[in-house]
Amino acid sequence: MKMKKFILLILVLSLTIYPSRETKLKKLNAEIKSITKKISLLNKESGSILNELYKIDLNYKKANSENKRIVHLLSVTNSTIRKKRSEEKKLVKDINRSKKGIKKAVRILNKIGKAGNFKIFSNIKNINQLFRNYYLFISLINKKIDEIGKIKIYLIKLNTIRDELEKEKSRLGILKKNQREKMSEILSAKKAKTTFIDQINSDRKKHLSMLDELNAEAKRLTNLLKEKVNVFDLPEIDLKTIKGKLNWPLRGEVISRFGKKRSTRFNTYIFNNGIEIKPSGSMKIKAVFDGVIIFMDYFKGYGEIIIVQHSKDLLSVYGHCSKFLKKKGNYILAGDEIGIAGDSGSTFGDSLYFEIRKNTIAENPISWLKKNTGN
Repeated sequence: MKMKKFILLILVLSLTIYPSRETKLKKLNAEIKSITKKISLLNKESGSILNELYKIDLNYKKANSENKRIVHLLSVTNSTIRKKRSEEKKLVKDINRSKKGIKKAVRILNKIGKAGNFKIFSNIKNINQLFRNYYLFISLINKKIDEIGKIKIYLIKLNTIRDELEKEKSRLGILKKNQREKMSEILSAKKAKTTFIDQINSDRKKHLSMLDELNAEAKRLTNLLKEKVNVFDLPEIDLKTIKGKLNWPLRGEVISRFGKKRSTRFNTYIFNNGIEIKPSGSMKIKAVFDGVIIFMDYFKGYGEIIIVQHSKDLLSVYGHCSKFLKKKGNYILAGDEIGIAGDSGSTFGDSLYFEIRKNTIAENPISWLKKNTGN
């Protein structure tokens, strides 16, 4: 009884770990539908630099999701083809086995026929021999009829499977063509972003417009943090004991530092609430301290962001993610992998935007992190 319960538990866990193909497809379809809706809403909004950047990111994300769906369908189709080929092989074996049975029965009947059509019923010594010979003859005939019937059924099934196999092969060809087109679309979206960023960096008007929008979004992020903070009951931390001792979220070079920065190209200034880190190894982002994820979504100017609350008065922000590895509401430990760095909302290419907020006010993250462990 205990063993049965254990096996049932393993089956339930396996279903949780390995979601069904239908579940995965539904998830991808829902993701694509959500992105499409966001693009549609953006098209209705007034044009802005960050909106345009967001739209490019969404188109890229949508193309990637659609490509994942195609890859998934390719996997399902290949699996179906393998299954159909296995069924075809088995049916061919069954047909050949039935043919052998018929040939064997025919050989026996031929031998009987050569000895005379009714010799099987003549020269019998008793009634038992008569019945034995009669049932032998009838069983051979019935076996031949049964095997012929089986072959007919097998052939119908075989033709059906071969038709289905051809359809799946045709479907596979279409999916491969769609994937090539989708990969081309992904590259086009990448190129569109590079071109757009080059325009921002070469056009003073666009550059100044983007800086104004970034300042507005930074204020909006502060307001969001004020709304989200203290939703979860977290233990108090003596911040003095952890300041300067936090591990880096990933290894890399700091390419944009905290504080007021001057652009030499256009002689403009912007205040950075965080730092930009160019990854030098793994792209996986690690939580700098224990806490709970209070926000995970796209935020203009920051891309896909993760906000972790560590205590009543300490928060960390991780921007430009390409993928989330946890979910909103998850309790996490220091060092847990929470996302993957990317270029969503970024004008630096693949990077991680990182902030530390004390009482929702931005502080220099470098002063909170261990020295010389980012490189």
